[in-house]
Amino acid sequence: MSFLRLKSLFTKFWPYLLILCLTAVYFYFLLIDSRYFFYDDFTAFTFVVPRTYTRIIADSLASRDIDRHKIIGYLLTKFLYHTVSTRVEMYFAALFIIHSLNSNLLFSLLRRLTRHTLTSFVLSAVFAWRFYLWWFSNIHTLLAALFSLCVVHLWLNFLSSRRFLPLALIWLISPLMIYSYGPSFFVFPALFFLTASIYGFRNARQYLLYLSPFILLLIVYFFVYTRAPDSLTRFSMSENPYFRPISVSTFLNVQAQFLHALNPLLPVSIPLLGLVAGALLILTAAAAGHSFWLLAAYLTSIAPNSFFPNHTMFYYLYYPIIFLLVFIARLMRTRYWPVALISVIVLLNPVVNLSQIAFRLRHPAPNFEIKSIHLIDQAVTQAVKSGQTRIKLSNWEVTPNLNHAIDNQALPLFLSGPQKDRFHYSYSRDTQILTLTPRP
Repeated sequence: MSFLRLKSLFTKFWPYLLILCLTAVYFYFLLIDSRYFFYDDFTAFTFVVPRTYTRIIADSLASRDIDRHKIIGYLLTKFLYHTVSTRVEMYFAALFIIHSLNSNLLFSLLRRLTRHTLTSFVLSAVFAWRFYLWWFSNIHTLLAALFSLCVVHLWLNFLSSRRFLPLALIWLISPLMIYSYGPSFFVFPALFFLTASIYGFRNARQYLLYLSPFILLLIVYFFVYTRAPDSLTRFSMSENPYFRPISVSTFLNVQAQFLHALNPLLPVSIPLLGLVAGALLILTAAAAGHSFWLLAAYLTSIAPNSFFPNHTMFYYLYYPIIFLLVFIARLMRTRYWPVALISVIVLLNPVVNLSQIAFRLRHPAPNFEIKSIHLIDQAVTQAVKSGQTRIKLSNWEVTPNLNHAIDNQALPLFLSGPQKDRFHYSYSRDTQILTLTPRP
């Protein structure tokens, strides 16, 4: 009896277990690949560590800088710092847990919409492997995707039951979503197109009444916070990473960059983008149904990040890709499934970096930057004891990444000496000298 029960459980949960195994392998790869905190992580530490939880919330809400509204991720960063200090493997573990949840929620969503386990598993496995984000500052994107997937599931519950409870839960979750990562709120207009892909556009219009409050809040939120003077300044400066020229050509250029990010073997080319888009539209027309609206859902969800030609980041694709995967899953349930399978290979390139990961699994690397931090810590402690204010280091030890930590005064958070906070730290790559200036 116990064997039959075990077999039944395995039959039911094997996709979830295999997806977890995939993310676990990638997590282990990160631990042995000499990965460390990255640029924005140090900036986040200097913001959250000196503040209380309530002060983080208050200061974030008081700012009109939309980049400061990643409150949920900031609170989690502070919790981790005060729980595990700067043990980077624990921060990677947090990413692993959330990404594993997202991958399994995606599998549940795909199986719910296609009623086909194998198709849903294959596409979710591609997501779990290909979209594993390791930079800890991506915690904001991962959290936003987690809440977005919950909202999508609850919306489908509402569509099937017409009960008030799923809508009430969406109202509770939506603040967590928008204060994880503001652009994730575009999932609400995308939900309308998802509904249109299920019931058809004409029948979906009746549900706009339930989505309209969220869409109205989205409009107000972005009007208020993207019109802040600081935001307008950086949006208008061509040399700024967040330069935002709103035009059709910019949109197409950024989409071509996203296509290259999905598959680095494809060049950044607007004609190639047009060819891919045309092929998808032809497939949609041939497959009939309402799959076209899933492409509209994808474009809607990625729209807020589609006008930054100088800052086209892979993590922008993390949650919008959900709608594209639903689109491909639909196609894989038609007679055009071979073409859909080729689309997965061409568009997502699931084997990218596979050789690098396989090599590292066989040949683990020590974490160089952790060793560098220990060396800097020992040097600073010794210098403080002896009254020195200039420490000779090397650019080999002070990587550009750690140099950024020093410039942002995040270094004391990684030091152990009792007097570490008494100094302002600066490092010159020309002289390779770390200077300790006493604070007033």
